[in-house]
Amino acid sequence: MLDLLIKIQSNRQIIEDTKKESKNNKIINEIKEIKRQFESEKKVYVELNNKLKNLKEEINNIEDNVKIIREEIKKDESKLYSNMKYDLKFIEGLQKSIEVKKQEVADMEDRSLELMYNEEELSNKRDMSKTKLVKLRDDFYKYKEIYNNSIIESRKKVEQAKQNIADTEKLIPKDLLDEFYTICDIKGSGAAKVSNGVCEGCRMKVSAITLDDIKKNKKIVYCDNCGRIIHYN
Repeated sequence: MLDLLIKIQSNRQIIEDTKKESKNNKIINEIKEIKRQFESEKKVYVELNNKLKNLKEEINNIEDNVKIIREEIKKDESKLYSNMKYDLKFIEGLQKSIEVKKQEVADMEDRSLELMYNEEELSNKRDMSKTKLVKLRDDFYKYKEIYNNSIIESRKKVEQAKQNIADTEKLIPKDLLDEFYTICDIKGSGAAKVSNGVCEGCRMKVSAITLDDIKKNKKIVYCDNCGRIIHYN
């Protein structure tokens, strides 16, 4: 009968340990850390993407302005060639305007080229950020699947332990079971074996009188140190 009580204890311990493992599951911390990294990297990606978008808009605006100014230069050159013999002052002013506009175009093209280099650099950084995000996402779902499987296994283990307890309780007299659970509420466990005169529950040596009671096969014997049931007839 003592073995049955200890079997109940073992299954109760399985339930307790399994619940603790579920609460302190390292995978939960891994998932939280991956989620934190993902959110942080997502901000980086969005920032890079916005910068790249603004850069492209600036490049497009420069190209549009270059086209407009080139058209103006063509018109000015057309006026220049048609008025070369008539108005020297007008021609000089037109030539100066053309030179200014050509220099403006050259400056814009230099700026556009610089922006294109920046665009390539930002694009590479964004691609790297995207790759990191994809990996973090995959890791998140991988660890989440592992966690879900561990929860399923934990539930199975707990349910099996509960079933073992219920089956074992049917084999134990009610008065003994009530006594056992009362001690469990106080000590955490209600029964223990005695090995070489030592109670395995409290690791203390039991008295000679208690050992004698066990030998006499008394109905119920308690450890005189911790109060756990150490014998039942």
